[in-house]
Amino acid sequence: MKKRYEINILGQSLSVLHGSGDEYVENVIRYVKDRMQEVERSSGGINTLSIAILAALNIADDFFKIKEAKDSIYNQMEIKSEGLIKILNGISRSENPCDVRD
Repeated sequence: MKKRYEINILGQSLSVLHGSGDEYVENVIRYVKDRMQEVERSSGGINTLSIAILAALNIADDFFKIKEAKDSIYNQMEIKSEGLIKILNGISRSENPCDVRD
């Protein structure tokens, strides 16, 4: 069941519905607030909309880097799994040279 959360980020109040639980929502909110505060500190004096856009770009950059790393790990696992399957098939065939499947 979704729960309503009242949040305030950089003076902007929002009401959001989410169903993942308090701790998860608090972590997401904290992450967004932290990223926006980083942008605000480093940009000096830009408006809230610009801060939000730059923070969104930074968060999207984080997402794509993590996605790329995940995809790379999956590809490595797939290659290693295929190699292991070939090894196991070779062992299986050498133990059963008259296997009907051959």
